[in-house]
Amino acid sequence: MRRVPAAGRSHGHLSIAGAVGRRADGTIPDDIEVQTEIAIGLIAEILRLEGFDLSALVDVTSYHVDIHRHLPGFSKIKARLINPLYPRPGH
Repeated sequence: MRRVPAAGRSHGHLSIAGAVGRRADGTIPDDIEVQTEIAIGLIAEILRLEGFDLSALVDVTSYHVDIHRHLPGFSKIKARLINPLYPRPGH
């Protein structure tokens, strides 16, 4: 059973918490890139149900086990799926 992240509205803002890269069957892939795609997919689905898409994101806070090993893969997928609010230098 998939754990759906909690979401709530307050003062015109939507907050989403608890998006984990866990498959629908409860297993967690070994690959951080797959985990990231799943977690961002859950966020995207909540946003879609609320009438938004990933471009509405203002901030993403993530927590990692073994950040030195996982951050490059996480960052790669995040950059592919979520466009930054402001243009990055050189873009």
